[in-house]
This record gives sequence, structure tokens and C-alpha cells, in this order.
Amino acid sequence: MRDYHTAQVPSHDKKRIHRTRQSELKTGKKLQTVLSKRDYRCDGLWVVAVWLSPSATMSLNEFKKALLKPVYPLSLGRKACPPALPLQPTLVANADLKSALDMEFPAITASNKSDSLWLGTTPYVTYFWEGDVGEINDERVLTTHPWDDPINRSRWQFKQRVMHQLTVEEANDVSV
Repeated sequence: MRDYHTAQVPSHDKKRIHRTRQSELKTGKKLQTVLSKRDYRCDGLWVVAVWLSPSATMSLNEFKKALLKPVYPLSLGRKACPPALPLQPTLVANADLKSALDMEFPAITASNKSDSLWLGTTPYVTYFWEGDVGEINDERVLTTHPWDDPINRSRWQFKQRVMHQLTVEEANDVSV
């Protein structure tokens, strides 16, 4: 889904740092309009792997509890895009990321005819990753360069990053 987003922002003032949206709007200066477009993925079923870094401030078990009982309503990129199904965080121990993503999770089954329309009948898997393109050794890997790595949040500036993608008919149709 593509969303065209407009926001009013004050002129850049090096003397004043805005910590809240209310502070930005109460500058007394003329506001400028910034126009941007954002793309959101929708109607998908996602498996996401999260692992601890050495500087992690919470455990995976605490993270799982936070996903099951969030403080704020969850959304998938914007408030108008909440998850359609409850999250199912699962703790697993695997040697590598790909094997964690390929694990068997409880199946999502269609409860009625309309559910089967959006869940679809063709099983396919799309892997997205950053880093070495050879992590999944396949000639069908597509490398893209999205403009979504923040440089300056106050000016909404982003730089490109390298992302690799592979879509296969089944999860087991990939060589490692």
C-alpha cells in the first residue's frame, strides 16, 4: 500500500531543538509542508527472527512477553495497519538464521471461505536479508537498494541500503 504523507514542520532553527511535536508547532514561525511517500507491505503472513546482540538490555523471554502484552496498540508501519491475527512469539535455539526461519510453526488455517481468499493457496516463501548475498546460495537472489536507512530524522533524510531477496515456491527449495 502506498501512502502519500504530508507534514507541517517549522523552518530550521539551529538555536532551538524541538523534543516534541507540540514544541515544533508552537514556534510562532510560518510552517512549511513536507511531502513524502511511504510504501507498506500488507496482506502477508510474516515470520521474523530476532536475536540478542552483546549490548541487549532485555532478554528474549522479556521481549516475548512484551509482544504478547504490548503497552501500546501494535501497528505494521502505520496506525491504520494493525496486525490481522495475534502474534505468536516463539523462542527457538538454532545455529543460523535461515534454519530458524524455516522451522515449522503452528499452521494458520482458514476458518471460512473469505479467509481462504486472502490466505491464498500457493505456498511460497520470500527471504529478505542484509549482509553477504551468498548467505543463501541461489541464482534467483534479487538485490535492491531501498531508500529507508535514516540519516537525519529531523529533516526526514534517508540513504540507500543493500537488501537481498529470494522468493521460492517452498521453504525447502533453497540451497545453502
